[in-house]
Amino acid sequence: MPDCKCTDGYYDDGSSAECQICSYTCLTCETTADACLTCSGNRIEAPYCGCDSDNGYYNIDEVAECPPCHLKCKTCSTYEVCLSCATGRTEGSVPDCPCPDGQFENSSLVCEDCSAQCASCEGSASTCLECSDVREEEPSCECPDGFYDIDGAAVCGICEIQCETCSGDSATCLTCADGYTPPPSCPVPPPEA
Repeated sequence: MPDCKCTDGYYDDGSSAECQICSYTCLTCETTADACLTCSGNRIEAPYCGCDSDNGYYNIDEVAECPPCHLKCKTCSTYEVCLSCATGRTEGSVPDCPCPDGQFENSSLVCEDCSAQCASCEGSASTCLECSDVREEEPSCECPDGFYDIDGAAVCGICEIQCETCSGDSATCLTCADGYTPPPSCPVPPPEA
């Protein structure tokens, strides 16, 4: 009598005439459906054949492949429900794991720094939710009158006293303060004779 052997994914239970199907977690098994010899898909550690939860995968019952967690999660229970946060995410904010203050989640789901004028931003580096320093009017966060924008800086520079508004540096007046005329230097007018 020929020695019959079950194909991968099936096992001989020793009593049935037909081979029995292995558990979805097993590529090969023996004696029972969940006694895995080798694991299916990306499952690890036969005979258990679980998901590699320490490296960002989670289990879905009846599915051979373990899907990856969202990039914001180091470990998770489902795709976006983090059990611990990925490096660079706000660890104390499980299960959401947002980007830290001063950063936003870009289209690649990676945290990126907000522009200097933003204390916080969303969607892009320059779409401010809150402004830095004395800046005002979200989402652009411009320097108010009496201040000028210092390229790449969170803070605004203070205009010279003769300038109501200035640009580029403290003494290049766009408009003059009362009693000074004309821009861009806004000197004190000579006394009337």
